[in-house]
Amino acid sequence: MASNSVRNNMVLPVSDPERGDEKLFKGSGMTKRGAYAAISYMSCAVMLIIFNKAALSSYNFPCANVITLFQVGN
Repeated sequence: MASNSVRNNMVLPVSDPERGDEKLFKGSGMTKRGAYAAISYMSCAVMLIIFNKAALSSYNFPCANVITLFQVGN
């Protein structure tokens, strides 16, 4: 009976404790890890467009600039 009353009075945490590096982004929903992921994704996308532009230009593809513009637009 005593163990049952102790179990009912326990309070569980509703969120993880804050770490020191995430205090920087306290006002926004973006964490440091999320910012790194977004920057990595953005840099990979830009490098893919540059690679495609270089590959199409080296094979004398007639509309390399148009295809590059379509990639940037999407």
